[in-house]
Amino acid sequence: MVAKSIYIAILNQGEVRPELTTVLHDLPFQNKYSIYITYPSEKPISNNRNKIVQDFLLKKEFDYLLMIDDDIVPPADILNLADFQKDIISGLTFAYQQNAILPLILKKGLEGQY
Repeated sequence: MVAKSIYIAILNQGEVRPELTTVLHDLPFQNKYSIYITYPSEKPISNNRNKIVQDFLLKKEFDYLLMIDDDIVPPADILNLADFQKDIISGLTFAYQQNAILPLILKKGLEGQY
């Protein structure tokens, strides 16, 4: 059985949360997936995301693309999302707001802001 290949892009502007590096360090030891991790830091962010997608599409050896922002700390089992075999899927993300850790849910407003 061939392992699923996951291209992991850590979007950053020169800094990455230490907690994220801990999760990334442990991913290869799961031995369930073949992974490649890159740290693109192009500016602006929208350009960076577009370049990541273009690079991923050129690399035919990868089955899935996972983008993680530099300030997000995913759960250790984040790669298990590949087992759902969906075209697009997102993990639940939390943020520290109003003195509490809350799920990050964005809704687009009438003026285009989130």
